[in-house]
Amino acid sequence: MFIIAFTNMLLLLLSNNVDAMMMDSSTDSTSDSIVILAASTVLGQENSSLQGSVMGGTTIYMKVQGLDQTASNNAVYIGKYPCIISDKGVNGLFMNCKTTKPDPDDNNLSSLQIVVKVLDKPDSICASKCLYTYSQYYTPKLFYVTPRSNYPRTLSYWRAQWAVSSSVVQLLEGQFMGANRCDRFTVQDQYPDEINFWDDQVVCQVSAEIKAGYYDYTIKSQSGYQTNDVGVKQKRVQSDRTYDSKVLPIITEINTNFASPEGQIIEISGYGFSPIPSENTVKISGQSETIQVLSSTPTTIKAKIPKLTNLPALADATESSVFIQGSGLHYTRWDVSGLNLNCASFRTQIITNKAQLNSRIQFDGIYPEPDVQNQFGEYYGQYFRGFLKAPFTGNYRFYVASDDCAQFFIQTTQVKQPIRPDTATAASGWNPYRNYWYEYLTYSYNIKSISETVALQQGEFYYIEAYHLNGGSTGYLTLSMEVESATRKSNSLNSVYQISTSYTPVKEVIEITLYNSVGNTLLAGKYQLQFTYGTKTKPQTTLYYSYTTGDIVPNANANAIKNAIQNCGAGYLVTVIATKLDNTGAALDDAATTFAGYKYTITFDSHRGSTNYRALPTFVSPSLNGGTPVKDIVRTQEPLDPISGTFQLTMTINGIDNLFQVSANVYDLPFDASTSLIADNVERITGERPFVWTVGRAQDGWKWFIVLRSNVDQLTDFSVSTHVLVSGNGDVTAAVTKPIPDSTNLLFEPIPNEITLYLQLTSLSLS
Repeated sequence: MFIIAFTNMLLLLLSNNVDAMMMDSSTDSTSDSIVILAASTVLGQENSSLQGSVMGGTTIYMKVQGLDQTASNNAVYIGKYPCIISDKGVNGLFMNCKTTKPDPDDNNLSSLQIVVKVLDKPDSICASKCLYTYSQYYTPKLFYVTPRSNYPRTLSYWRAQWAVSSSVVQLLEGQFMGANRCDRFTVQDQYPDEINFWDDQVVCQVSAEIKAGYYDYTIKSQSGYQTNDVGVKQKRVQSDRTYDSKVLPIITEINTNFASPEGQIIEISGYGFSPIPSENTVKISGQSETIQVLSSTPTTIKAKIPKLTNLPALADATESSVFIQGSGLHYTRWDVSGLNLNCASFRTQIITNKAQLNSRIQFDGIYPEPDVQNQFGEYYGQYFRGFLKAPFTGNYRFYVASDDCAQFFIQTTQVKQPIRPDTATAASGWNPYRNYWYEYLTYSYNIKSISETVALQQGEFYYIEAYHLNGGSTGYLTLSMEVESATRKSNSLNSVYQISTSYTPVKEVIEITLYNSVGNTLLAGKYQLQFTYGTKTKPQTTLYYSYTTGDIVPNANANAIKNAIQNCGAGYLVTVIATKLDNTGAALDDAATTFAGYKYTITFDSHRGSTNYRALPTFVSPSLNGGTPVKDIVRTQEPLDPISGTFQLTMTINGIDNLFQVSANVYDLPFDASTSLIADNVERITGERPFVWTVGRAQDGWKWFIVLRSNVDQLTDFSVSTHVLVSGNGDVTAAVTKPIPDSTNLLFEPIPNEITLYLQLTSLSLS
C-alpha cells in the first residue's frame, strides 16, 4: 500500500514538472526578493545565448527565486515588451514564457533587460545572464510553400531558414496553417532527421479536418516565429486580398453516378467541407440552378438536386464536348529513367509513344498549380495542361524556371479549344528555383525563360501546356505570370541591378603552325596539344600542372581547335583564326582548295595568370604521315595585367547611405567579390536576400546580377561610390545599371489556382 501511495505521489510530481517543462519541482514563494538565477532559450540548459526571433514566439526558460505559484500573478518583460506566461508556465522555481513581437521601427533591440514582476513584490534582480536580444539571425524565414493551394490530407512542402538551435528536426515546435497543425509525424518516411539551418525543405501533411479557406503559414521553433519571404504571400488576381495558402475542398465519393433530371437528394463525401450548411455551395458543371444544401459535416454534404430545365439538346452533345471541371490543371507524371529524352522530344513522345509511357505513369489527376520543388526524386517527366482564364485584357508575360528543362505553350489563335500550339512561348534549360532572370540575362536563346508579351482578352479561356523533365537528383518547376498594372502593389516586379567592371585588355596571342613541306596536300594522322609546367613529384612541393587536348587531325578547322583547347580541362577561353598555308609556310587565300596545312592564331580571351601559368602548348603523341610535317608554336603577344583592386558600393534607403562591407568597418570590396558577399550585404541592408549570380571572370571584367526579392520603397540609389580598380592597360570602369527597367506590373508566382481550370473531354447521352 505504501509503495502504491509513494508511486502515485511520484507520478504527480513528475506531471507537474512536465506541465511547466522544467527540471525541478522545488518552490520558494516566501521570499520578498525576486532573483533570476538562470535564463535560457534552450530547454534543459540553464544558461544559453539569450537571442530569439524579431517576430516574437521565442520560449525563454527561467529559474527564478520568489515566484508566485499562480501564473497570472507573475509577469515578465524584455525591455518594454511583455513575455507571455502560460497558465501552467510556473512550477516552483521554474517558469517559461514566450516573447512578443517588438515594434517594427524599434532599432534598439539588443541586450534588453529581462525583468520578472510578482504581485506585491519588488522587481527582480539578476544573478546570472539576464540580457535578451531580438535578432534577424535567429528569426526563421519562410521562403516557399508548395503547392500554395492545398487539399485536406495532401502533402505540403515547406522551404525555409529554420533557425533552430540544433539541426535535429524534432526540435521544431510545429508548422501551422492558421490554427491547424500541418502533421509531420504521419509522413516520417519522407521527413529528414536533420535539417539545414539556412535552407532546407520539410514535408508535412495538411490536416484532414481543415475547412476549405485561406490560411497563413507559421513556423514555430525554439528560436521563435518566422518572417515571410516573397513568394509566400500572394495577391489574388481578382482583388487586393492577400493570403498565404488556400485549402480547397476535395470530393472522394458521390453516392450515385448520376442525378435524375427530375431531381433527387445526393450525398457527397470528401474533406474540407464546412459543418455549417449555408457555408457550402454545390454546383453541377454547366448548370446555373440553385442546389440546396440540406446538411453538412466536415466530410459529408447532403444536397437536393432540383429538376434541371436547361440540359443541352442532343444535337449539341458531341464526343468532343469540353466541360470545365474545376480549378487546377490536369497533371500526369511519368518515370523516365532509362529513356533518352529532351523537353522537345518528351512532348512528342507523350503522343507518339503513349503505350510505353502509360506503363510508367506515377500519377495522373489534378494538381493545384504549376509549382513543384524537390519532391518527386529523380528521373521523372511531368505534364500540366488545362485552361487559363484571363483575368484582364492586356499584355502578359510568362516565366519558367526549372531543373532540368521545361517548355510552356499557350494557344491564342483559338479559345476554349484544347488545341496544342506549335511553338513554345517560354522555355528553360536550367534556372535556380524561381530565378527566371538567370537564363534570361545570361544567355541569348531564341525562346527565353521570360516570354515576349502575349495579348489576352478578359474572360477568355486559353489552352495551356507545360512540360518538365528532371534527370539525376531532385528537380523543380515553376510557371509564373506577369500581368499589366499601372500602380505598384506588394507583388509588383522587383528591381534588377547589374554591377559591371570592365577595361580594355591586351590579350595573350600564340600561333600554332602545322603543314606538309613536301607538297600542297594535307598530312594524315593525328596529334594532341599539351600545356605543362613544372615537374610532377610525390609529394608535390612545387607548381605543376598538365592539360592535354583530345586527338586533333591535320585538317582541323578553327572551331575544332577552339573546342579542343577549351575542353582540355584548364578552363581556357579562346578565339581561333585558321589561315591556310602552302608547302613553304606562306599564307593562302581562304578560298584555296589545295593547301599544305594551317596556321592557327589563338587569342586567350581570359587572362591565364602570371608567367608560370601561361605555358605554351607542345605537340604530343603525333602520328602524322603522308609527307614531312613542319611544326611550330610561338607566343606573338604577351598579355598585360588584368583587373585587380577594390571598390565600394552604396545603397541609399530613406536618405541614409548604407555602405557594403566585407566585415565590420571594412568597406573595400575585392574586385572578385563573391555572390554570397553581395547577397549578405543586400540582406543586411534591406532585410531580404536577393538572387545574385555572376557572368564572366572577375579578372577580365565581371557582371554581378542582383534581383531583389521584394520591393524596397525607399531605395533611391544603388551605385559604385568609389573604386581603386586597376589594370595593366589603363583605366577600369565600374558601374551599377538596370538591365531590365523597373515596372509596376504584377508577378504571380506560380500562376494562381483561381484562374487555371482543368477539363474533361466526354460524350453525352440522354435518355
